[in-house]
Amino acid sequence: MFEEVGITKAMRILEKYSDNTVYKCNPALLLRLISILLSFPYVWEETFQRFSAQLHDLMQSRQENSYLTTIARQIGPCIRSIAKVKERLEPRLNEPKELKDDRTEDMLKIYEDTTMATDTKQTILTTLTNLSDEAALKNKNLLGQGSRRTQR
Repeated sequence: MFEEVGITKAMRILEKYSDNTVYKCNPALLLRLISILLSFPYVWEETFQRFSAQLHDLMQSRQENSYLTTIARQIGPCIRSIAKVKERLEPRLNEPKELKDDRTEDMLKIYEDTTMATDTKQTILTTLTNLSDEAALKNKNLLGQGSRRTQR
């Protein structure tokens, strides 16, 4: 159907511009004009469909944007309230962590003190043992020398 209409239009265009001197001198230009005019309805239809699809997408995007804006307005106060509660509770939540760290440090200090005390006790015991051994040796030597004197 479009082809018949196109041919009819082309014939009318030829009749209309055939007397024109520009197109008489350049028949290729006239044929080019006719081909453009014949392809115009197809190009127009394709462009119009593309435009309609873009318009539909735009309207759908606007509707979705409106819907999301409404949701954002409704949940905005809830989010702000949650943020305020979180800010209020944040120091309390951090305290137990610090206590755990303090406890760990305290346990390490106690362990170190106990280890040092054990080492100190061991050193004292070793020293006392060495001193008593030395004293016993001296006493033995003294006793041994005294009995030798009496023997002579």
